[in-house]
Amino acid sequence: MEVTVNDERLVLLPDRAAWWPQRETLIVADLHLGKSQTLRAAGAAIPAGVLDETLGRLGRLIETTGAGRVVVVGDLLHAGVGLTADLVERVSAWRDGFEGGLVVVPGNHDRGLSRVAEAWRLEVTGEIWREGGLAFCHEPIVVDGAFCWSGHVHPAVSLAGGGDRVKLACFVVGRGTGLLPAFTRFAAGGGQGGFEPGARVLAIAQGRVLELA
Repeated sequence: MEVTVNDERLVLLPDRAAWWPQRETLIVADLHLGKSQTLRAAGAAIPAGVLDETLGRLGRLIETTGAGRVVVVGDLLHAGVGLTADLVERVSAWRDGFEGGLVVVPGNHDRGLSRVAEAWRLEVTGEIWREGGLAFCHEPIVVDGAFCWSGHVHPAVSLAGGGDRVKLACFVVGRGTGLLPAFTRFAAGGGQGGFEPGARVLAIAQGRVLELA
């Protein structure tokens, strides 16, 4: 599904990412690396494989698109306690296989970025980062002269029919702002509350991005 905002064309992908072909850039938000490790440290029984699934899916998107750069619009990390030696080493190994840039616009969970910025070769920006006709900020804001993409909300939409109800991650495209779905699948959707009136809602379902009427 393609959208054009402020004269910039993006392709919204069902793997919870946006592709900016003009800049050879893959845009994602809310990976929350270390969330499962954080919950395990608190005594929760969390299944293994969350980190491998997240990194594997991101790697496949980079390969498929040919991206030379990845922009993370906040919450690359989840919490400092989740930055175990094993996690740092495994992400470092993944990073060694990607020679492109990894830009991080810090989010509210990213307080531990300084601990891994060198090992993971991160370019950490300020609160708002601009390029071309776009701006990026983790929490939704309006930026003069730019269309601003954000994360943080984990947007999702609930659909009901035949007695069943399903919640789908989605993109939301308003007049001057857009919301990216959480890239991690290990995150509950935040629901539809607070979407800009009249915004386009594009849900992810069965490997497709579909605009809801």
